[in-house]
Amino acid sequence: MRHFSIRSLTAFIVVAAIGLAALRNASDLWAGILLLLALAAVAIAMMGAVILRGGERYWWAGLAFFGGGYLAVAIGPWLSDTFQPQLGTTQVLRHAHDRMMAFASPTLDDAELADLRKRRLELRSVFMQVRVRRESDPALIATKRALAKVDQQLAAADAVPPFDQFQRVGHSLFTLLAGLLGGTVAVWFYMRRERARSGATGEP
Repeated sequence: MRHFSIRSLTAFIVVAAIGLAALRNASDLWAGILLLLALAAVAIAMMGAVILRGGERYWWAGLAFFGGGYLAVAIGPWLSDTFQPQLGTTQVLRHAHDRMMAFASPTLDDAELADLRKRRLELRSVFMQVRVRRESDPALIATKRALAKVDQQLAAADAVPPFDQFQRVGHSLFTLLAGLLGGTVAVWFYMRRERARSGATGEP
């Protein structure tokens, strides 16, 4: 049992580290990578459940059942529309995203963001023209301040990823965590059965 616990703990730490980075920088790229990782984990677990024997087989079977089941309900094309909004994990992700937004400036729409980026390009052009002046020059100081303010607004706008991308990343991570939990539970059942058999036959 210790072997499986150490493996599960190690896998959990790796998934958590990747997950924090993916959630903080959620994008279509991260969402695609995490979904591919979740699908690969479920596929490998199914192969392990078929090919292996003993406790290893049950660990992989548990991962396949829990991970695959959660993936189907949360992301599957036929079930997700019905079940995804009702999942507790969806509410957890919504709460986490709202908390992230609370520490950022109000979200800008596409038009406002485009105007802000256009303003930055204009300020950069002005800065390139006045940067040769002395540091005490009023035009240089004003341009630097305006550019810093625009950069700060853009950074705040980019600090919180859209909820759709955030949610897709989160559900892929919960798929992996559900699989790890399923593997641990399956091994626990397996060990209980083996202990019961050993007690019934009088084996040490």
